[in-house]
Amino acid sequence: MSSLPTRDRPEPIWLLEVPIRQEGDDPPLRLRIRREEVAHQSGKEPRWSVTLDFTTGDHGPVAIIVTLAGQSVSSTFWSERTETAALFDEQLAC
Repeated sequence: MSSLPTRDRPEPIWLLEVPIRQEGDDPPLRLRIRREEVAHQSGKEPRWSVTLDFTTGDHGPVAIIVTLAGQSVSSTFWSERTETAALFDEQLAC
């Protein structure tokens, strides 16, 4: 785990790599937690984001980003493979 504040970006970013066991390959699951201050009507407001990156043999590279800003939560699902993206669309279209 590491936290990487810099002079240009004083907000910390926490990075974790979690080993996951798969047949034939052991790519890590990467988790990034980030807090930013963003301009808002009433001043600055914290925005948190969590990014989860992983690769599976069947679905390829996948990224999921969850963002909390004020009372709003949003998520983005990304995949390098068209078939996996279609699966996300199908499963999340409820």
